[in-house]
Amino acid sequence: MLECVMSNTSSIDMCTLMEHREDCEFVNVICEKGCGSTLLKYQLESHICLDPSTPSLQQELALCNSAFMENGEFVDDHDCTMESRPGPEGESSRTMPTSSEEPASPSISGDGASLKFCKFIKLGCKFKGNRFEVDLHMDIASETHLDLVCKSINEIKTEYIKKENKVIAKHDNKIKLVQDYICKQNVVIKDLHETNRTLETNSRNMQNQIKDLASKTEMFMEEITRLKVQANQLQEEMNESRDTNFTGSLLWKIKNFSKHMQNAVNKTELSVYSPPFFTSRYGYKVRAQLFVNGLGSQTGEYMAIYFHILPSEHDDILRWPFNHKITFSLLEQTPDQTNVTYTLVPTPNEDSYKRPSDKMSDGKGFNRFISLDALKKGKYIKNDSIFVKIRVHCKNTSRNHES
Repeated sequence: MLECVMSNTSSIDMCTLMEHREDCEFVNVICEKGCGSTLLKYQLESHICLDPSTPSLQQELALCNSAFMENGEFVDDHDCTMESRPGPEGESSRTMPTSSEEPASPSISGDGASLKFCKFIKLGCKFKGNRFEVDLHMDIASETHLDLVCKSINEIKTEYIKKENKVIAKHDNKIKLVQDYICKQNVVIKDLHETNRTLETNSRNMQNQIKDLASKTEMFMEEITRLKVQANQLQEEMNESRDTNFTGSLLWKIKNFSKHMQNAVNKTELSVYSPPFFTSRYGYKVRAQLFVNGLGSQTGEYMAIYFHILPSEHDDILRWPFNHKITFSLLEQTPDQTNVTYTLVPTPNEDSYKRPSDKMSDGKGFNRFISLDALKKGKYIKNDSIFVKIRVHCKNTSRNHES
């Protein structure tokens, strides 16, 4: 058994469904009298056709004192003052004017001037008629209108979904682009992290290498400094060895004699020392000392000269006390060379000729080597220089050789 889908509640067999639809009194039908109204089949007999061309309808419209048009159509919210007409299923459709109200002349006349469309025209309903027909249509076509509303909603929904899908697709594309960009950036960032870690490792290694190099450089600098000291010592020894006199005789040139004299007078430099020299390759180490302005009571009158013995590496194999003659000569700088010469003969018992300890011995010599007047008058000074010759008279100074 199936239940009829119309407004009745009859139950029928499926095989008689088509016959039932032909006889069903609750099927929607359209008025065949020309008004175009849609109503149920059983209402056709009681239906009053509201065709605008009907004379009775024109007369009733004339009694409505509020009918008017805007832009060629009746206004939807117009309230008619006419008494209610009997509508479908006994419902009132309009209100007729009371006895206290006077009928007013209609504002619009003529055929077709009172026609209006259904409120659902924008949704696809094509019904049109006068005000009463439209109201009746609104009452009985709710199911059709609901279908139109649903259809419109579905169309709107479909259009919305299309637009939404377009927006979603557009945003999906943008999101995909952003995701691709983020993926690429993640790869770049990962590479940068790897590069950064590599650089940090290299930096630490380089710092360690720099520390090692700095430590080695410091060691090298210390070694270089030590080698420089040794080289300087060797150079000094070589220079001393090259310049050292082992002949036992020294020709001593005293330059800037006037300066030395002035210093002696001013007592800023009383004497001048000669370079050390040896009596032989492994002999005594000696030197001379010249007081250019004199010494003691002879200061300012005579130039004095002294002899000193210096400690050396060979003193252990030499004979002590020193007992060899020493000759001092002030050379005259002329072809004739009238020199001033004095010979010093050591006295063995004097301390000045004993082996020196850690410094040179006390000097022995002559306080009146030459008078300052004779020095100035003679030819001993030339180009502000004088020459003094010192000679030690010894052949064999070692204890392994007899003199």
